[in-house]
Amino acid sequence: MHIMRERLLAKVTAWTLVASGWLYPLQANAAPPVPPVPQGDIRTGVGPVEYSGQFPDYFQSELEQTIISSLERASGAPVPMQGKACTQFDCVQRAALKAGVGVIIMSRLIRDNRDYQVEFIAHAVEDGRVLAQATVECSICGQQELLDAIPAKLTELDAKLAQALAAQTWPPRLMVAGTPSHASLSLDGEDIGPGPISVEVEPGKHQLEIAAVGYATQLHRWAAVEGVEQQIEFSLTRQPANRGLKIAGWAAVALGGVGTTTGITLISLNGRDHAPTCATNLRDPSGDCPNVYATAAAGVITLGVGVAAIATGVGLLVHRHQGQRQTKPSSARVSVGVGAGGIQLRF
Repeated sequence: MHIMRERLLAKVTAWTLVASGWLYPLQANAAPPVPPVPQGDIRTGVGPVEYSGQFPDYFQSELEQTIISSLERASGAPVPMQGKACTQFDCVQRAALKAGVGVIIMSRLIRDNRDYQVEFIAHAVEDGRVLAQATVECSICGQQELLDAIPAKLTELDAKLAQALAAQTWPPRLMVAGTPSHASLSLDGEDIGPGPISVEVEPGKHQLEIAAVGYATQLHRWAAVEGVEQQIEFSLTRQPANRGLKIAGWAAVALGGVGTTTGITLISLNGRDHAPTCATNLRDPSGDCPNVYATAAAGVITLGVGVAAIATGVGLLVHRHQGQRQTKPSSARVSVGVGAGGIQLRF
């Protein structure tokens, strides 16, 4: 009996540390949690109990441990959320999202003399929707009778939750986050603002462009499927300064244009009379001027140089443009789950 009491005290103490926030920072620094998975292995969180009335500390500990152990038997090990001062859904939602929890169960105990009522409400973490609820009502009963009635109600709640999740259909979603945080996001050519962001998308093929001044642009392509959330984590690469390429490119194009025009002009002048030195008295008996332009060779050379300069300038500009773009498909890290937003795929 003494050993069992020590084990129970150890479990309660560990849960209290997690619930009070002492152990939560360790979870935040650990590897990213696995997102919720389909019902049967669903990642469920449990919020601190809200007490309406005065209850001794030992009874609160027994009640909280009963809830935890009942949920373990019904749907797998739940994830305790924050401290006892935070007993409302809005207060624990952020921590639940960070922990990769899809559904969180909030509890409330109400006492009126010897009448007890415990309310259990399962919320979708993403938007707070109520997915299922169950209530334990114990009239004129002792505390142990109340504790004994909780496991059956939580099993009932789990069954309702499974039905609610199975009945829902969720549109595809896209969640984007990364660095730099001010990067602009363009989905299928339309600006959707800076990240991080989570939006619904239409089923089918999509393209996401991520861009920021001074960074190489990334392109992500994927096919959206109903009930699936694609998560894209990006890290843009800083782009070295290439203003010189732009200036050199346009200068080469401009000089090439001048050279090409000059070359064509010289070629067109070849063989024509040099009018200033072709007076009537200077022409030969057949009327030909002895002084004509011989600019064909110079024209051909100038035209060739001009065309080469244009080609060089265009090449510099294309190289600069390509250097600003980087096509990068989503990485291959994938995880699947069902939460308030449906199945989740993480890439």
